[in-house]
Amino acid sequence: RVADLGGARASYEKALPIYSQIEARLGEANVLTGIGQLALAENNQAEADRLLAEAIAIYQTFEDRYSIAAQTGNYGFTLLRLGRKEQAKPYLLRAADLFEAIGGFDVFAAQCRAAAEDD
Repeated sequence: RVADLGGARASYEKALPIYSQIEARLGEANVLTGIGQLALAENNQAEADRLLAEAIAIYQTFEDRYSIAAQTGNYGFTLLRLGRKEQAKPYLLRAADLFEAIGGFDVFAAQCRAAAEDD
């Protein structure tokens, strides 16, 4: 399984400069969140947080509120799968708030809240 993470990271790291070079900002942001989720699995929260913040900054440049909410929630769900519920909770609650602020995504907001509060 660790080998799978390394292979995935290598693929993402090859893709990142390509997206940057062709100025495909959405692809770049999505790759950053992918690498961040791998960092979570590798127990490197600081790197994951930095990469999520970097991706969010990119999403904000074209006002992609959905991706910000979705990727924040994805981080929370990744932490849940890793058995780190207390760390997951703020991401999930933030994602729920973001989905509610957008409007029309009440189901996603409810899923995030339920996951954060489920014992």
